[in-house]
Amino acid sequence: MRLDPSLPQRALAKKYGVHRRPARQAIASAIPPPRKVPRRKFRILAPAVGWIDAMLREDLRAPRKQKHTVERIVQRLAEEHDFDQASYSSARNYVRERRPEIAAEGAGTGQHPRRPGLGEGRPAVLPDR
Repeated sequence: MRLDPSLPQRALAKKYGVHRRPARQAIASAIPPPRKVPRRKFRILAPAVGWIDAMLREDLRAPRKQKHTVERIVQRLAEEHDFDQASYSSARNYVRERRPEIAAEGAGTGQHPRRPGLGEGRPAVLPDR
């Protein structure tokens, strides 16, 4: 709702130094529309995406301290696949986006590596109702 309905949309846009589109949106609603976050395209990493995803899938089964860091992923790409075009920042951005997605794909499907030993996995005793 406008405070001064006599001012046209173009005059409001000029007064506040914005384009007519945000002025029109502000007239329609005081709450701005949500921002669109573009999905990144990792063009430089396109040939290495399969290798990186394979490393991240290996990490699902690895102990916490043996998981790949981004620096190690970049080193392995250069050593094993002769792919030295990947910068640390582009690999970091890709891994940051892909690691949760891959973890969600493999969630709940992993097997326990061993059976519980002595003193582990005690049954819970619940009181009767």
